[in-house]
Amino acid sequence: ADPDGSVVPDVTGRLPGRGMWVEATRASVEAAATGRLFSKAAKRSLKIEAGLVDRVGEQLAARTLSWISLARRAGEGVCGHEKVRAAISDGRVDVLVQAVDGRPDSRNRMRALAGELPSIETLTSPELAGVLGRDHVVHAALLHGNFADRFLGDAARLAGFRSADESRLPS
Repeated sequence: ADPDGSVVPDVTGRLPGRGMWVEATRASVEAAATGRLFSKAAKRSLKIEAGLVDRVGEQLAARTLSWISLARRAGEGVCGHEKVRAAISDGRVDVLVQAVDGRPDSRNRMRALAGELPSIETLTSPELAGVLGRDHVVHAALLHGNFADRFLGDAARLAGFRSADESRLPS
């Protein structure tokens, strides 16, 4: 809650003010917003602006995508079918990242090649392409380094938030 009495999403947990923890699911945030649970937790009346749930989703996506961007700039990320395939074969990959709207057969083959590696399939092709500087991205990977663990934590929160949002998933 900010000093003006409005609920402000803060997925990093670093903003000043009274903080309230909510499970990172769309249903939980919607329930807290519509059921006046934020006001109860803060023990004062709070304003919930329209679009709060969508802003939380946008912040979670932006934070998750930022790890991919940082990894790429640090030389710890690759994209493209052949580069990801080669990196997996060489044993350099910590996390496989695939676009949720990519062709299922292509994603399944890459997932099979990755074996026991974590495979994240929550982000869309345009989202991945935007942070990787490409026109179209279905396959990406985070290589051994500093970003995989942090990415996995935020990707798990995003997956929980998007799992009930059927419009984000392929039919």
